[in-house]
Amino acid sequence: MALNPLAIQSLTGVWLGVLSLSVLGGGCGASPATFDELRVYVHEVFESRLACEDYNDANPDFWVNCEQVAEFGPDGRLGIMFTDIVGSGVYSIHGEAIRCRMEGPIDAPDAFVFEMVENGQEIVYENGEIWRLNPDATPFLID
Repeated sequence: MALNPLAIQSLTGVWLGVLSLSVLGGGCGASPATFDELRVYVHEVFESRLACEDYNDANPDFWVNCEQVAEFGPDGRLGIMFTDIVGSGVYSIHGEAIRCRMEGPIDAPDAFVFEMVENGQEIVYENGEIWRLNPDATPFLID
């Protein structure tokens, strides 16, 4: 009995689709990894707090935040503040990569990746910016 070439092609497509979903989704039934507790990372926009305050004093019509903040919840929620843009989304951890996806309209990339370094004490954004873990920070983007 010979199989129809179209049937073989169709079955191959189905299996490749299942394999793709399994690999991209982390496997059948696997939940994405997240941090065990809330983590707050901060990136200083200026070399120092004084430099930031001096800049804001000299530019009263264009005030900027001195730091950027990323909050990662144990439930996979993400709150992030890029300069003056605040947004929310979801994240998952894949090895040393933190894959982030924004939700809702925001003037920021829809998806981006941080790389964990220094045993998770720092994360590096795609453009090379270093964000440092701040265990004393009070979360304000997600609760």
